[in-house]
Amino acid sequence: MRPQFDALLTDIEGTTTSIDFVKNVLFPYAANYALEFLQRIIEHSTSEKSDRFRQLIVDLINTSNESADPQIVKVSSGDDLGSKLAANVQRWIQQDKKLIALKKLQGFIWEDGYRNGSLKAHVYSDVPGAFQKLSELNVPIYIFSSGSVHAQQLLFSHTPYGDLTRFISGYFDTTTGPKFESASYLSIVEQIGLIASKVMFLTDDEKEAMSADEAGLQVRVFMREGNTPLSEKAKNKFKTVNSFPEIYE
Repeated sequence: MRPQFDALLTDIEGTTTSIDFVKNVLFPYAANYALEFLQRIIEHSTSEKSDRFRQLIVDLINTSNESADPQIVKVSSGDDLGSKLAANVQRWIQQDKKLIALKKLQGFIWEDGYRNGSLKAHVYSDVPGAFQKLSELNVPIYIFSSGSVHAQQLLFSHTPYGDLTRFISGYFDTTTGPKFESASYLSIVEQIGLIASKVMFLTDDEKEAMSADEAGLQVRVFMREGNTPLSEKAKNKFKTVNSFPEIYE
């Protein structure tokens, strides 16, 4: 039986992937290697990736200097640039900031980790089979995460179950808009060419659920182990699920 939706839009953290992996593996990894990575790309500006790395440094400098946080160091090109930026990056990670420049940097650091084998992505065991099933039913799958598109692609291409990107039709990050604003979901729906009521959104976050619901999407809230408990209002408003097959069985 075909599901009661024509496309799936899913969050990552607490939905396809454990919060513990994101908070206790990915974020600390990026924080620990930020200084080493930044110093390397600053010192080796002639590499084949130098253009995108130069822009990343500019973006990190601008984000630092635009910050109202008094503990964020103001920076400019020159001595100790790498260490100053790394200190800011570590503070942003600690605060779980959803900054575009930070997310780009994290993606590059994680790419190194996946390639050298020190990182292996986590997805729940019910995810690969569900992705394959939806693909067989010709239901496209899209990802919407605060992590950069680059980071999303890295995660799904380095899982213990193999490369899952073959099942994914597109990726969206906060360059599309904040996840707590209904306009972001309307923009995604427009880009994938469907009406909102035909798109199912999966998340663990009730604020995201509310925003998607306001935009007219179908919504299910995941109740994975370790996820934040829902408020009574959210429990009464949204259907909850514990695994992906529940959305189409």
